[in-house]
Amino acid sequence: MTLHEYVQTLRKHIFVIAALVVLGGVLGYVYAKTQVPIYRSTSSVLLSAERGESTSELVQGSSYVQSLVQTYALMSESNLVLAPVIGELDLDMTVSQLSKAVSADSPLNTAIIEVSVENSDPALAQKINASVANSLAAAVAEVSPQDAQQRPTVRLTSINSATLPMFPISPNTALLAAIGAALGLAVGVAFAFARRALSTRIVDAEDLAQITPTPLLGEIAEAKRGTSLVATLRTNQHGIVAESFRNLSANVRFANIDTPLRSLVVTSAQPDEGKSSVAIGLALEQAEAGQRVLLIDADLRHPSIAGYTQLEGGVGLTSVLVGGESLASAIQPWGSDNLDVLTAGTVPPNPNQLLASSSMKSLLATASERYDLVIVDSAPVISVTDALWLGNMADGVLLVVRERFTRHRHLAKAATAVESSHSTLVGVVLNRVKRGDRDSKYYTSEKESRESSKRFLAARAGR
Repeated sequence: MTLHEYVQTLRKHIFVIAALVVLGGVLGYVYAKTQVPIYRSTSSVLLSAERGESTSELVQGSSYVQSLVQTYALMSESNLVLAPVIGELDLDMTVSQLSKAVSADSPLNTAIIEVSVENSDPALAQKINASVANSLAAAVAEVSPQDAQQRPTVRLTSINSATLPMFPISPNTALLAAIGAALGLAVGVAFAFARRALSTRIVDAEDLAQITPTPLLGEIAEAKRGTSLVATLRTNQHGIVAESFRNLSANVRFANIDTPLRSLVVTSAQPDEGKSSVAIGLALEQAEAGQRVLLIDADLRHPSIAGYTQLEGGVGLTSVLVGGESLASAIQPWGSDNLDVLTAGTVPPNPNQLLASSSMKSLLATASERYDLVIVDSAPVISVTDALWLGNMADGVLLVVRERFTRHRHLAKAATAVESSHSTLVGVVLNRVKRGDRDSKYYTSEKESRESSKRFLAARAGR
């Protein structure tokens, strides 16, 4: 994946990621609030030699004390020190349990022992700390060497009394909330990339490029909910849908520089991908650009052009193919002075035979002579072979792909089928692109539209 693809993936899942970050932070905060607060009381004691008659003895005593300070610090967690504390305060715990709440340490090169006691009750933490300090002093006096007068050679003196903690040391609410948010972010990012990796549907232009080298000729923006693509195109000529069709129309005109397209079959891999709407929209834009256009509904299994255009559907393509009507009498003007429509006519029992016939080939040849562009709406490629027969008769095939609907394998199968039939697959159209996608907004930029055409021409030249 490129950097752009990484950014696109994260951007498309930004709301999910943000929600997981907030959820993680909230869960971390709630978890912190459910924990029992722990308070820490601290005190300090000084270990010193009992006496020294001379400077030399004092120095020796100081060195002697420093050699013992770590030993006495460890002794603060022993049974000798803690058992009297439990008895004095009548604590409901064992020595082992109490030792986990008591810790002692000595700063480097000092004879000071710092004692810490943690407990959920701040007052009890202070009492235990004070008792530990006293018990440690008594234990030091008991175990330390004695002089000639049977007195301990070292003593323990309190220099900082046990403190009464005012604020808990744990849980750290801010830290736990931050950790929760960070975990939410990690889960969100992992979800975004996992969904992209496991996705079986086309979600953007990058997906198309990975499946087929066929150039992307356009991205048709999705119409607003409750309105059809054709209605949106006809009522709002300055909207994003119209701009996307204008971009597609321009790219189709450049699809074959040496020999301009005179006939184009519009199809899709599966039903419900919007091929008929794309065919109508393309026909309208080509007609608006000044070309004489004929739109033919050759989807004889499920014809829809008559319904979209509200034209008479009883006489149409089948009427011409079986010899009942001439092409001139069957076509109907619609939408523009430059646009004629040939509806499907009566649905026949043998559509494949009619579309593969010499009559159909002759009709396309005649129409191509009379019109600048003939656009043929055909049945989906995977369902039936109608589009493959028509593709051999026409100058090219345009494959419509619906965003977040068409599956990877269906697109690959459709593209392979068209190319295997020796038809010319001129390009792919990504249909119903979500309006929130940044890629769909480039239609409003004339500069980016020109760049899209340049990329398309470069792709065609490299094939």
